[in-house]
Amino acid sequence: MLRADRQVRAGLLTSLVLCAVFCVALGTAYPRLLEQAAPYGAAVPAALTAALLLVTVAQHTPPRARRPHRRLLLLAVQAVLTYTPLLVLGEPWLSALGFLLGAALAQLPRPLSLYAAAGVAASGPLIIVLLPVDNRLGFRVALDTLLVGLVVHGIVRLSRLTSQAQTDRTRAAALAVQRERDRVARDLHDLLGAQLSAVALKAQAAEAAVHDTDAVRRELAEIQHLARTALADVRGVARGRLALSLDDELARARSVLTGAGVTAEVTGPAAPPPPDLSGVLGAVLREGVTNVLRHSDARHCAITVERGAEGVRLVIVNDGVRSGGRDAHGSGLPGLAARAEESGGRLTAVTDAGGRFRLTVELPVAGLPVAGLPV
Repeated sequence: MLRADRQVRAGLLTSLVLCAVFCVALGTAYPRLLEQAAPYGAAVPAALTAALLLVTVAQHTPPRARRPHRRLLLLAVQAVLTYTPLLVLGEPWLSALGFLLGAALAQLPRPLSLYAAAGVAASGPLIIVLLPVDNRLGFRVALDTLLVGLVVHGIVRLSRLTSQAQTDRTRAAALAVQRERDRVARDLHDLLGAQLSAVALKAQAAEAAVHDTDAVRRELAEIQHLARTALADVRGVARGRLALSLDDELARARSVLTGAGVTAEVTGPAAPPPPDLSGVLGAVLREGVTNVLRHSDARHCAITVERGAEGVRLVIVNDGVRSGGRDAHGSGLPGLAARAEESGGRLTAVTDAGGRFRLTVELPVAGLPVAGLPV
């Protein structure tokens, strides 16, 4: 709707400018038109001028419905209104040739528009030869036709480019807003979902240890810490400044899995990954561990981070795949895949022959391919 309104406004502005050019071009020839049409009355050139102006304006007004042949029909009508009145009005009416040339350039596809424009430009001198006037006028008519035609084409072209630029800018702004919404939604799901899952697990542990005062205090202290961390994450998501550390997330994964009764085997990289990949790996690790807790019955989970010459690989393997059900592999894989792709990497999630679910994320270093990672 907004694009249609913008096209209408652009079309109206173009029509107004063309009306001004039209009045200037034909206004200088109008006294001679009246002389030529004296036997027929002054109404004839006035009616023909008004009809030609109406068709010229209609060509550049966006139609309400899509009509593929509308432009061709209007161009044909303009050609008739340009050449037929020459039988009555003679040489002064040749001032209208420039508008036909400009319309041909603007409305017809290439290279047909160039052929049509060349034909219109050549028709002026040919008509001068056939009329009882000085043949030397042919050059001036051809020059006037080219100048007016190029002005008309430039006005129409500039209007279209301006309208298209505004449309592209609006579309780019909408895409930027949508990307930001997707980022916030993904961060809320991948990052805060993990914190809330950990809070739920700690609350269950506190409930189970209700008779052990010290254990309850420890669990409540951890719940308080998780809540504060979640609040900080919310602020980071809102500001677009949330950054995770792979080392912190590895330690957190071990703690959360162990607290949930899952045997955790965590192996960090021999060399730390680049800072720009540490946050991506940390986010992927957090959501991967959350999926293990939410969507599996795992008793053992192995987390391995390997640093190769060309990239980094994160592998999460658990033995608690649930039979059937769409949640067996978790619901955050599309977000994890998007994170990996944004960094030029890839994500794979498979269930191997032993019934273990394996999540693998491979990220290149400095834009290099990930094929060189160790197997």
